[in-house]
Amino acid sequence: MGKKIITYLLLFSFLNYVGCSSTQYITVNEYDTKRLEKHPPSEIYVTTNDSKKYHFINDEYYYIRNDTLYSGIKIDAYRIEYGEKIKTGGVKTIQKKLPLSDIKSIEESTPNEITVTTIAGEELQFENKGYYYVKKDSLCGKGKLLLENGDKNFEGEIAFSNIKSIHSGLMIDGELAEEEINIVEKDENEGAEIIVLLKNGSEIYGELLLVSQSDIILSTQLSAAEEDLVNFKFPITTIQQEQIEELTFEGSSYILAGLGLGTLTGIGAGLIVAASSNPTGDFAGLAYVFGFALGFLVGSIAGSIIGNAVSTDDIVFQNIPQGYDFSAFKPLSRYPGEVPDFMK
Repeated sequence: MGKKIITYLLLFSFLNYVGCSSTQYITVNEYDTKRLEKHPPSEIYVTTNDSKKYHFINDEYYYIRNDTLYSGIKIDAYRIEYGEKIKTGGVKTIQKKLPLSDIKSIEESTPNEITVTTIAGEELQFENKGYYYVKKDSLCGKGKLLLENGDKNFEGEIAFSNIKSIHSGLMIDGELAEEEINIVEKDENEGAEIIVLLKNGSEIYGELLLVSQSDIILSTQLSAAEEDLVNFKFPITTIQQEQIEELTFEGSSYILAGLGLGTLTGIGAGLIVAASSNPTGDFAGLAYVFGFALGFLVGSIAGSIIGNAVSTDDIVFQNIPQGYDFSAFKPLSRYPGEVPDFMK
């Protein structure tokens, strides 16, 4: 019994040492033109039909449109305690609209900074770090054209008819992820393992069979045979986009497999080394015990580290907005091409 307890403690300590497959959190915010106008995110990435990419920020900005000065101003964030304002240490951006009829003068301090004096005598300073806004059938803005050999400044209009996508960026651990779908692995003839968190708080786990623009279809049985799917032997669930709060694509963990294989290999190697030393007498048993223990220790640690190194992370898509096009997930489904007859 004592030996078993020690073994379990060693196993737990090795797993705790190497850790488990971590989770990468990804945020996705896709906006249609109405959302872009009513609830503009602080930055967007625009890809046109000719594969050009633009980056616009809408944080600290000003621009004149229709006889109105529009601006976004950063101010210190406060909280109210006992009737007093207390700085939280953070900042927030507020949007202001100032009619030109209320402005007495606009003085340019630098090419990207102005001082505005209102008729009422109020003095306001605005800094322009870039902007964008919707104008009829175009996106107007000041930002960057993203190129492989260096970014270029851009200010002008992009027709919506020439825009392929507008999104606020796909982020992994704070870094922009261009190939978000390619980081998820799946078997050649199977769909990705996925956990769907619904907005009502419940979860559905299964294999991703089919993806359309507005919904996904899962089999609650992983790796089900084609014949069983055709005969609906296992539940097949359709989940609509507006029901989904979060999507998790499961990674692969090889820590336990590596631990087991490494332990067996290490023990075997330890016993072989002990036997090759030709121990005799009272030292024979001690040599084999030492070889077993050393092989167990080295093999377990090495196997766990190797298993952890080849494991893949869970990929979690959060903040999925209404109307997001799920078609990008088609390559991860069992049927990424033509829809099979039994699922039509």
